[in-house]
Amino acid sequence: MKSIEWKRPDKPINREDIAKVEQIFGASFPEDYVNCIQLYHGGKAKPNGVDLNGNVRVFAKLLSFLDDSFYNIVNTYINNKDRFMDGIYPFAIDPGGNYFCFDFRKDKNNPTIVFWNHEIAVNASDYDPEDLKRFSLEEAQERAMEKVCNSFSELLGMLHD
Repeated sequence: MKSIEWKRPDKPINREDIAKVEQIFGASFPEDYVNCIQLYHGGKAKPNGVDLNGNVRVFAKLLSFLDDSFYNIVNTYINNKDRFMDGIYPFAIDPGGNYFCFDFRKDKNNPTIVFWNHEIAVNASDYDPEDLKRFSLEEAQERAMEKVCNSFSELLGMLHD
């Protein structure tokens, strides 16, 4: 795996801190992610570019596990829960307020990675009930996501300048 420099990570956390978040989410994070965030949660990656369907996305910062962090992982999830589909959990942010997320919908043990665009993401209150007779909320929410790769390690391997 290529070398990644993590700038300004938050203080290291232990497995118990991570388990608290897993309990809130009702999901178990993959070990490659757990190993990384124990030391680098809240940190900025360098390099940080990710090629995705002809666009470069920026992997700006891992979400933090510190309760008082502006980029706290639980608060980020709660603040967007009505726009995240079930089984989608954010773990990193880009500079525009979009998120890299774990997608546990197909496999509870091996989530894929998706890029979630907040400008496309919707909730039920964004639509008139008549609209939702023509298409489902799930279809609209699915449009906010692009598959990135199959694992956290694969994502880190995709990072470039």
